Amino acid sequence: MVQSLDAVEAVAADLNDVAVAELNAIDDLGSLIDKSLVRQLDPDGDGMPRVVMLETIKAYAAAQLETRSEFAAAAREGHTRYFVRLATEGEPDAVVAELDNLRIAWAHTVDQQDLERLETLRDALWPIYEARGWYHATIALADDMLAVLASSPDADDRWQARLSLMTSRAKAITLL
Repeated sequence: MVQSLDAVEAVAADLNDVAVAELNAIDDLGSLIDKSLVRQLDPDGDGMPRVVMLETIKAYAAAQLETRSEFAAAAREGHTRYFVRLATEGEPDAVVAELDNLRIAWAHTVDQQDLERLETLRDALWPIYEARGWYHATIALADDMLAVLASSPDADDRWQARLSLMTSRAKAITLL
């Protein structure tokens, strides 16, 4: 997962309440870069630095995060909040650059059964998936949303949303 420095700062800003020690995202990130645990790069050549973590380091960090459930929940929520906002307010190129993060936010939002956020993320992801011919991913979005709709208390009132999702899902299947 590649992160912009803005994303790192925004997500970390809300974590001080649940952190053991005060967080300074940029200083802490600089320390990780100095130790070669994280790399800073500019993959798009646009002068907007991003950071990337090796998969082994990311797996270790994820395991450590899970040992602090309250902190992990706050980090996931902050991450999701940032990327939902990016999905609604971000430039199309920024949204495309953050596909991995948007997918992570999607998974968290499905776990939270948050239909409103799912709709926001769907509106950002769906056109990208369709434009690129990623029909399996489109079907997965529809399946996730249908599952959340089915478990929502007012599911009977959402027949139009279900019908629209099932129609879009069928269309994606025919394009496979």
